[in-house]
Amino acid sequence: MIKIHGFTLIEMLIAIAILGIVASLAIPSYSEYVDRANNADAMSDISAMANTIERFYVANNRYPNGLAEIGANNEEDPWEKKYQYTNVTTNPAGARKDLNNIPINSDYDLYSEGKNKRSSTTLNSSRSLDDIVRGRNGRFIGMAKDY
Repeated sequence: MIKIHGFTLIEMLIAIAILGIVASLAIPSYSEYVDRANNADAMSDISAMANTIERFYVANNRYPNGLAEIGANNEEDPWEKKYQYTNVTTNPAGARKDLNNIPINSDYDLYSEGKNKRSSTTLNSSRSLDDIVRGRNGRFIGMAKDY
């Protein structure tokens, strides 16, 4: 008689449970890695656009009225939303504000609405905490919650 070796039901359940535990640990780590990479991409894009805006300012002695003037009106952030821009020198009411209701820039605002794809004019709003912002007239580029 030939003896057939195989896995018992209990052994299969244990193997599936172990795979489930490993997956439950790996998926959040991967999601966190993707979020960090997307944030870094958005910061890099904002920095590059800010450099282009500064070159525009040097050439024209004014900031552009929109991203179309520098050829970046179709630029999308890693979450497939368009970057937001406001010329604060011509539209001071449109300036984004910090926790103390003070504008974060006196020249222009440039930001991504972040992972949740929503934003508010104040950085301390729950809608804005994940935004990637340019603040302090370019001396800060990062997440709104870190501003």
